[in-house]
Amino acid sequence: MSYSSNGTPEARSSSSPARRFDRRDSTPIIRDEVVALNNAALHGVGPKDAGLASGVENTFLQLGGSLGLSVLVTLALRHAANRVGHGVSAAVATTDGYRFALRTCVNLDRVLEASHASLESW
Repeated sequence: MSYSSNGTPEARSSSSPARRFDRRDSTPIIRDEVVALNNAALHGVGPKDAGLASGVENTFLQLGGSLGLSVLVTLALRHAANRVGHGVSAAVATTDGYRFALRTCVNLDRVLEASHASLESW
């Protein structure tokens, strides 16, 4: 990692010149949703209970992430096992399984985003 003259990190690769790292390159929808969830979860909590509420919120975020990951891995492994049963090599079947899981996740995200947009316009 290299830094520019003003101290901001710069990403470097062998095929492209240095470019400034920008946190806004991350998916804005996910970032916006997390901020909205944080605001909703901590709304109305007094200063006395803010630490406890923040800890509970972070615990549930971690549980949700681990549950989501376990569901996606289960989908991938089931799909891979099905492909191996049909005579596909294990390496190709594993790749297909994870591709299936990621496509499922992307499609679910699209459905949720469309429903969110329709609720906003309602």
